[in-house]
Amino acid sequence: MSILKQRLTRQFIIEVFGARVQPIVQLNYYILTLIGLCCATGMTYGETRSDSPTLQVVGAEFPPYFTDKHKDHGILGLVLRAALSRHGYHLEFKVKPFARAVEEVKTGRADILAATYKTPEREVLFHFSYPIIESEVLLIKHSATDIHYQTLEDLVSYRIGKIRRSSSTLNIDQLSNLNIIQVNSYTQGLNMLLLDRIDLMIFNQLVLKHYLNSPSYSKKRSKLQTLTPALGKQKTYAAISKKINNHQALSNTLNTTLETLSMNGQLERMIESYLQSAYPADNDHKN
Repeated sequence: MSILKQRLTRQFIIEVFGARVQPIVQLNYYILTLIGLCCATGMTYGETRSDSPTLQVVGAEFPPYFTDKHKDHGILGLVLRAALSRHGYHLEFKVKPFARAVEEVKTGRADILAATYKTPEREVLFHFSYPIIESEVLLIKHSATDIHYQTLEDLVSYRIGKIRRSSSTLNIDQLSNLNIIQVNSYTQGLNMLLLDRIDLMIFNQLVLKHYLNSPSYSKKRSKLQTLTPALGKQKTYAAISKKINNHQALSNTLNTTLETLSMNGQLERMIESYLQSAYPADNDHKN
């Protein structure tokens, strides 16, 4: 309804029915105007969040990738804000259990899932970003043990700790001849390793950096040693919900910007800057 038609309709009603109906007409006029604005923008009740420039970013506590213990909310928080704030977006970060975070992004209650690995199942649900960071996946052992390997077949006689239900691109679970011990957390795995309840523990390189700099393990780092070669490399992504408005446009914007930041070296510099600020003591301990 055009503004001219709205005014003419309101004036006609008042002239025909008199001034006594003017308060009612005034109220109805504003109600109709509001409805017209909603229709014009395609907005329905409960959809204002997705149309807002504020994006909800959720993920599990997974330092240094995503955390509420650092002002930048981890590497993913720093990079996502740098990439999207230049396009007018405001980002809000919330740490939640991983399964809940996945469900919220899957259903569109949140916009972006931070710090996730790409799997075929997740690709059905989300738009994955340009890879934000790639890290080595390592095996660590107690420094007192004499363990060496060149291929996975060399490890068949050892107890190997692995995070339960973690999405690994290395397909190590498919090697049935390995003795894989599922653990609930990296803390549990490290403690079992130090107590000789497992022989090896699978660790993401940057996650290991975080634990070796934590108060609980910084004094025990001399008891832990990484093996070479690395098991492989793993890329970490952000994932955008396919249930929010303009999800494809948001994905295109994020990916184009991340690729630009990567090509000009800014992405690598941001990550290195974050690691230096989060773990300043690590400069004296190279693993």
